[in-house]
Amino acid sequence: MSKLFKLKRPGLFGQMVLLVLTVLILCILLIIISFSSIIDQMIERTTGQQALTVAELVAENDSIIDAFDAEHPAQLIQPIAEKLRERTGALYCNSERGWDRASFESAYQNSITESGPINP
Repeated sequence: MSKLFKLKRPGLFGQMVLLVLTVLILCILLIIISFSSIIDQMIERTTGQQALTVAELVAENDSIIDAFDAEHPAQLIQPIAEKLRERTGALYCNSERGWDRASFESAYQNSITESGPINP
């Protein structure tokens, strides 16, 4: 009975077919990996650019700029930030930090000196 289930060694043609299939599968896997890497980089770059664009538009919003003159700017900025979060589909908007105009300008100046201007 053990002779019934004994596998024959593949001939030359069978060996060539198996080798070609192996090379083909490896090439397909390499192509899939490289394309997924390229697509991930494109998505990351696009998402980052969209976030930067939204941040620049928010920073230019007159209501937000005027809110920094108030005693508690976070109370005025929070409703605006929530509306923007809903419009953009963001998970959160970081507006609850106790910013005043001086700390905002200081953070802005530090970001420019560390990373260069926003629009080079």
